[in-house]
Amino acid sequence: MLVQDFVAIFALIFVTGSTLEGNLSSLLGLTLLKGIGLVILVFLVSRKIINPLIDRISGSQELVFMCGLAWCFIVATTSHFLGFNVEIGSFLAGLSLAGMTYTLDIISLIRPLRDFFIVLFFVTLGLKMALTNIGNLIWIALILSLFVIVGNPLIMMAIMGVMGYRKRTGFLAGLTVAQISEFSLILAALGVKVGQVREEIISVLTIVAFITMTATTYLVTNGDSIYNKIHKYLSVFERKKILEDSSTFKKSKRYSIVLFGGHRITRTVIDKLIKKKNEILVVDFNPQITKLLSRKGIDVLYGDAFNMDIISEIKWKNVKIAISTIQNKEADLFLIKNIKKENNKVKVVATTLHMDEADVFYKAGADFVILPYMLSGERVAEIISKGIKSEKFWKKSVRHELEKIHSNFIQEMQLTK
Repeated sequence: MLVQDFVAIFALIFVTGSTLEGNLSSLLGLTLLKGIGLVILVFLVSRKIINPLIDRISGSQELVFMCGLAWCFIVATTSHFLGFNVEIGSFLAGLSLAGMTYTLDIISLIRPLRDFFIVLFFVTLGLKMALTNIGNLIWIALILSLFVIVGNPLIMMAIMGVMGYRKRTGFLAGLTVAQISEFSLILAALGVKVGQVREEIISVLTIVAFITMTATTYLVTNGDSIYNKIHKYLSVFERKKILEDSSTFKKSKRYSIVLFGGHRITRTVIDKLIKKKNEILVVDFNPQITKLLSRKGIDVLYGDAFNMDIISEIKWKNVKIAISTIQNKEADLFLIKNIKKENNKVKVVATTLHMDEADVFYKAGADFVILPYMLSGERVAEIISKGIKSEKFWKKSVRHELEKIHSNFIQEMQLTK
């Protein structure tokens, strides 16, 4: 998507250059040189002046906000002075601030202003739409929208498949690009301004933007559900050698315990069940966690719990307990439903921080729901009760527990490195 923005920036530069009077090739060359000069100037000033300045005033959020905003307007004005669009300058200003330590603070401070100008941007587009010929334009817009919504994800899945990613990763990444960029609207508006594009094109692109942006919202939100319905038809986008795969899962092995989610709760459970290590399988899609657990001798299966392919890989007739610690309502309901469908005798344990979700899980068929804050509360009450009776308990038992936790943490950090 960043590449798209760069292409749009260069397109804006060349459209601007093509409107000037004189020899076209020399003018385009001069425009390109001015564009490259602007980029170099912006990044030099940003690194040598703006970044150190923001470091010095970082104690005041108001000054950071004003400095970031002033820099954006300075670059946009400089861009306009050199004969380019203010959008080019604005984009370069944002890009120059992106690598700073305080980028997230600036983003959060500018967000209300950004949202306000986005509203005005789309109001302006709406005012420019030619509604007189809307009946003919809507069909063109629908065809182009279908091309973007279907074509962009297919291209993304093909690229990610070649790069060695799983079909699910490619599919979910593809959904995020199933819309047109705002720069396409800016480019079209410039085309209309210089007389190279008809006004109807703005109307078509605005409709396409509305359709694709709306559709992408629902596609991304329901990406997992859509994938589970069509995953059988996406195998063409997955290679045999998977870059993401760090699994030590053995399909022929009989596992009695399956843990979904390999973070700290799961590792604590594994430490307590260390005698049954050979019977445990952990399912997680974080490569660092799967590699860490595999070094400890734990069998791991790389993948997302919200994936029917993962469920079908495991021999559930041998499993006694399935524990999910991922704390995702939709994923947990998916696991409860499908695990029980595979083997109704498997005891399914889910995890949540909310009592109302626990009730939903029990109604869906969960055998037990872990509520961490309740368990930790009971443990704290137990420590306090023992501490009241014995002063030595604080120095021995509690300190011993904390030292053990700290030691395990250090070991995990060393293994990760």
